[in-house]
Order: sequence, then structure tokens, then C-alpha cells
Amino acid sequence: MPPDPAMRRWSLAVVTTIVSVVGLSTFAYGGVEAWVQPLLIAAAGFLAVVSARAGGYPRPGWISVSLALLVAIAAVQLVPLPLGVLNLLSPARAQVLSELGDGSLDGAPAWAPLSYYSPSTRQALASLLVASAVFASVATTVRSAESITWLLTGLFAVGVAQSLLAILQMATEAPGVYWDASLGVGPWTGSFVNHSNFSQLVNATFGAGLGLLLMRSSAERRLAGRLSHGFSLPSYLQKHGSVLVGLAVQAVAIALSLSRGGVIGVAAAAAVVALTLGRHRRLGPTAWGLLAVPAISIAGLLAVGADALFDRIDTLDERSSYADRIELSKATLRVGLYHPVAGTGLGTHRYVFPAYDTTNSSALAEQADNDYAQLFEEMGAPGAALAAILVVVLLFALERITRTSRSSVRYALYGVLYAIVACGAQSLTDFGLRLPAVYCTIPALAGLVPAVSGIAAGKTPTFIARPNLSTLGVVATALGAAGWLSYQAWLDYRGERWFSVAQATERLIHRDDWEPTQNDYINLLAASETAYAIRPHDVEYAYWLNAYRWEAFTVGVDATQVVQSPVGAKVAERLVAEIASARRLCPTFGPLYTLEGQVLLTMQDPRAFARIEEGRELSPGDPEASYIAGYAACLQDPPDHLRAEQLLSRAVALRPPLFVDTVRVWVNTFGDEEFPIRLADDNPERLRQVAQVLREVGGHNETVEEVLQSAAVVSRERVAAGKASPSQIAATAECSAAEGALEEAAQLYRQALARSHANVNWRLALTDVLTKLQRYDEAFREARLCLRIKPGWQPAIQRMEQLSLLAPPDEPLQPTPAMPVRSEGADAVPPPAG
Repeated sequence: MPPDPAMRRWSLAVVTTIVSVVGLSTFAYGGVEAWVQPLLIAAAGFLAVVSARAGGYPRPGWISVSLALLVAIAAVQLVPLPLGVLNLLSPARAQVLSELGDGSLDGAPAWAPLSYYSPSTRQALASLLVASAVFASVATTVRSAESITWLLTGLFAVGVAQSLLAILQMATEAPGVYWDASLGVGPWTGSFVNHSNFSQLVNATFGAGLGLLLMRSSAERRLAGRLSHGFSLPSYLQKHGSVLVGLAVQAVAIALSLSRGGVIGVAAAAAVVALTLGRHRRLGPTAWGLLAVPAISIAGLLAVGADALFDRIDTLDERSSYADRIELSKATLRVGLYHPVAGTGLGTHRYVFPAYDTTNSSALAEQADNDYAQLFEEMGAPGAALAAILVVVLLFALERITRTSRSSVRYALYGVLYAIVACGAQSLTDFGLRLPAVYCTIPALAGLVPAVSGIAAGKTPTFIARPNLSTLGVVATALGAAGWLSYQAWLDYRGERWFSVAQATERLIHRDDWEPTQNDYINLLAASETAYAIRPHDVEYAYWLNAYRWEAFTVGVDATQVVQSPVGAKVAERLVAEIASARRLCPTFGPLYTLEGQVLLTMQDPRAFARIEEGRELSPGDPEASYIAGYAACLQDPPDHLRAEQLLSRAVALRPPLFVDTVRVWVNTFGDEEFPIRLADDNPERLRQVAQVLREVGGHNETVEEVLQSAAVVSRERVAAGKASPSQIAATAECSAAEGALEEAAQLYRQALARSHANVNWRLALTDVLTKLQRYDEAFREARLCLRIKPGWQPAIQRMEQLSLLAPPDEPLQPTPAMPVRSEGADAVPPPAG
């Protein structure tokens, strides 16, 4: 039966929409930007409407039922339930609401959802609906060889473009993504922030390219057979060379991404596809063409450089390279075992997992680095079982179609098989399926399984011009859901924009070279209050708003004294009430408990110690929580020395910059010197910091000298052994200069600058040392270098002026355009413009 012209146009519209969505999310950092979400949901609404009005699709089966039930479970997690029902489905959730939310059973809310944090579950549900709409639209409308070719070509083109971007960035030695170093990631990740997510997207689109190649090769072989032409390798390469080169480019990009999971996914998928093709006896002469892919890939790797790849693969032998991920997966599974029936709520990992984290890492694990463990954690055993059924049924259907069908389009499913296996293997150690670019690509390819099945059964869809009531109901539901979710996503975007303004203002306030003003704090509070007003149920916005309020209230003053005044007491009490109200949004968000405990501690409220301990238990990997808990242990009556040592040591281990604050708290509280010295652990920089704190406190003169001598000895030993960092070498130079060993200090400063050329502070210190050695020419050159590195820097200008006066009259030093010139009887004037 010829395809319906109207359906052909709608099929093209569906393919164009899907490819546009994948391309947009891919090049927008994988789709993590908040502004992408409303567009994705709107596109999903369009796809759902088209799917509902496409006739001729098969009746619901295991695939559609499993997918529908998966969506239903996520939706039910958002529905408020009576506390009794909640206790039956999720006893751990009910216990959290009772004990952590309000401190007693009577204080627990009468109704509450299964999800620990509804806003995240709502966002994750929207993502699941987008993926479902993509899958359904492909399954119901992409029902011809032409439309399948459109889809595979579009997805493959996105993957090749992404791979070329990564290779180009590496070839030009770009400082980061899009030649921007601000994200702190290397150029090998394409436009993604994470290299594993990049390789997972490229692996999925590689499957699209492979399916396209096999499908076109099959059609060509059939035509050649009818025309009695034999297979010609040159002709094959001429016709399909562009696809082969594209596949090779993607293979090179995956290898250079330094993603071990990506390389393992390639190997696993290639093996499975090769075995399946061989079992079905489908290879034929196409195998010669496929052999060109690894050949071109190897040549590309040799051209770009494969040393980094081999070094990365060598780390597989190191247990430490994957021990943390294994421990992370185990801890995630433990969370799931506490919530086996209903899970914690789709998308809630980052708000529940920290209390169970045993990795001893201060990094907040927003995802579990194991999609399977996280699915079990968030959706319980029923959700994990439904997802497994969905994948297994898809694979069985794929195997049956490729084995029994005689149509050329069946070869596209070998590419689908590659994508599912590669991304499935990589999901054991990565979380790429949570990114829009990936969760739109995989369903688009998976939807080809029921689509090709319909083609094999001769079921051609037609566009229903006059839909019945049931179809209209589906359309209305899809449009209503898409409209509401798009609006919520738009609010998320607006809230994130204002919160980013608040974060930028905070960074400005905390800059070392910036003196914050009252207006800075007004701007900080205004931006954070606006973000919270837009999204009043966002627990992070609530936390940061109250944290900024507390900082603005206590900046530059003693918080304990301020809250003793009548006005200060009212402000503190109101802040505690605001924080307690915010805790209801997500009772497992530890930072709120820690912040409330801090405020209560300054109010000398006995509840402070319990709140601080709750915050630490909920966020054991948060260095701030451990530091505040250690400080509170110092203030207990009587002080708990052992616990304070343990908690403060953990805080420093998680965040080394807390060392100075820890030493200051300990010395001021106990006057003890031993623990800070032990905590320094023969680190010369830390030993000097200990000496500085002891000198500030006073009364420890002998210990200060001993600590400084120990630091000097350790520093010189490390420098001599070649184990010192540039900063340690510079610190040793400073000690040598203080001891009068100026020649040694100059040599050490030069050694440090050889490894950190742009450090103007060390170069200025070298200028001072050379000046004391009366080597004015060298000192002048170093000061001039400071100005070249940091134009207009006043300390360097002052040194150059001083050196001009110190130089012998017969050997005057020449000023530079960056240095003001003094004329006789006149003040310094700036150089002329230009």
C-alpha cells in the first residue's frame, strides 16, 4: 500500500522535530540549561498529538503497557497520601517525616507524597514524558524506509557534528568547551560538561549511523542482485564512504574523550552486533566496508594522538580508579533497600543519598553514576522491574524481526541494537540517560523496533482527519500536560536566572580584591529573594536566601553579641522560624539543619547541638557540617575533645582550606598546640599557618619558633628531593629571605617562577630580594615583568620608582611606558595616551 501523503508530511514533521530537539539539547551543553526544558516539553506535546492522530498502529502490548506503568509510578509519587497509607508503602519516608520533619509523631503532616522532594520528581517526570512522547511518535509515524532514513541520517549528523567539534577543540588546543575555560572542563567533551555523557551521546548516534549504513547496503545489494552485478569494494566505498568516515570520526572522538565507560560500551556493543549479524548470516560483503571503520579510526588516533587514551585505559588496573564508583553504587542500592516498594521519588537522589554516602568525598553526588542502581533507589523494585521488562521485550522483538523479516529496513535495527547495548553497558558506571540529549536519542532509536515491526506486518498508518472522542481526549490530555509542565519549566528557568545573579554577586563579595559594600548585600538579597518568590518550594533557594540573610546580618560583627540585643534577638528568632518552615520542603536537606543550628548556637539555645548533629548526619560528606559540628563539640559543657578532634579533622580532610579556621577555633578554645601540629601532618605550609595563628593568639613564642624551624627543615628536604610544589618552593624562599640567606632565596624564587611564570607576588618578592642584594638591574627587570603580566599594578610601579632612585647616577635605569615618569619638581604623571 502506498504511503498516505498526509502521513508522509506528518512523519517528516516528527523526524524534523526529534532531530531538532536532539541537536538543540546536544549543543546546549547536553540540555542541562534550564531554558531548554520548556522547549523540550512543547516539542513533546506536539509529538504526542501527532501520535494520537496517527491510525494503523498496533494495539497496546508489553512495551506500551510497561512504559505507561513506569510513567504512572512516577506520577503517583507526587500524589499526597494519608500518613497511614504512606507508612504502608514507604515506612522509611513516614519515619523521616515524623522524626526529622517536626521532631514528633504528632507534628508529622496528615498527608504527604511518596517523593522526598516533589519539585525534583516533577522535573524528572517531565523528562520521562518527553522520552515517552519521542518513543511513541517514532513507533506510530515513522513507518517507511524513507522516514527511517530521515531519522537515522539526522541523528547521525548530530553525532558527527558533535564529534568534529570535540576533535577541532583538541586540535586547536582550546582551553575548554566552545574555547571557554570558565567551565573547568577539557576540550575533549565536545559541548558537554562531562566526558562520559559526551561519549554516551556519540555512542547512541554511532548506532544510528551503523543502522543507516547497513540498511543502505542491503538495498544496494538487492538492486545489484536484480541487475546481476557483483559486489565491488571500490564502488561500495564510493557510495558509502561518507558514512564510513563519519563512523570513524565518532569512534576517534569516543576514544579521545578519555571515557573508559564509552570505550567499554563500544567494545561490548560491537561484539554483540557482530555475533548477531553472524548468527543471522547477514554480514555478507558489508563486512569489508565495516572493516574500514576501525582502520580509519586507528589512523585518526595516530594523527591526533593516542597517548592519553592508553594512559586512561591503563588506569583500569588501579582499584582506586573505580573503587569510589563501586562504593557509590553500593550505597545507592542500600538506599533502595530502605525504600523497596515505592522508592524515594524519581529525581530525588541528590536530596536523599547524602545521608547514606560512604565514599568520604566532599563532592555532592547529584547522580549515582549507575543508572540501574539509581532507578531502583528512586522508583523501588516495581519501577526497576518495569524498566527491565521494557528493555527485555524490546530486545526480544528486535531479535525476532531481524531474524524473520525480509525487508531491508530491518537492518536499521542492528544499529538500534548497538546503541542500546553500548549505552546500557555505559550506564553501569555513568548517568548519561538523565541528560535530555541522551534520553531523547535512545527512545527515538528504540521506537524503530515497533515501527519496523509494523512495516513487516504491512500496517501503514494514516492520519485521522476527523478524530473520535477518545482521540480528542488523548490530544486534550497531552496538550494540557504539556502546557502545565512547560509553564513549570519556564518558572524553573526564571528562578534559575535570578539565582545565578545571586551567585555571581556572592562571588563578587567574597573576592579577595573586593571590599563589599552595603549595596552588594542589598543586591545579593534582592536576587535571592526574587528567585525564592518565583519558586517558593525550592529548598535550595530557601536555604541560600536564609544563609545570605544571616551573612548580611552578621558581617563584620560578633554574631553572639549582636543577637543579645533586642533587635538582634528578634531577627535571629525570625530567621530560625523561616529555616524551620523551609525544612518542611525537604526534611532530608542537611544544610538547613546546620544553618539553623548555627543561628541557635549564637543565641545560646540548647536546641542548637541537636540541630547541628542532625545536619551532620544528613550530610556527612559536607565539610561545613562537620566543621560546625566540631565547633559545637568544643562549646559543649563539658567540651568533648575527642569528638571535636574527629569532626574537625574530617572537615579539613574534606575541604583543606578549613585548616586555618580549625586551628584558630582550637587554639582560641583550648589553648592547645598539639592537635594543630598533628593536623598539619608535616606539611610545611600548614606548619607556617599554625605558627601564624599561635603568634596572633600570643603566649606561644617558643612553640612558634619550633614550628617555623620544623617547617623550614621539611621544606628544604622536599625541595632537595624534587617533591616540592611551586608554592612550597616559594614559601621556602620566603623563610630563607627572613633568615638572611638572600642568594638562596633568589635561587628558590627563580625555581618556583620557572614552574609558575605568571605569579606576580613571587616575582615581586624576588624583586625585593635582588634589591637587598644591590642587583638593581635584575630587580628592575623582574618588576617590569610584573607590569607586563599585570598592567597598572601599583606595587610593581612603586618598586620601579624606588629602583630608579637607587641606581648609580652613571647607570640610570630606563623607565617603561607602563611606569610613570617623574620630572624635576613635579609629581608623577601618567604616560600620554596611545
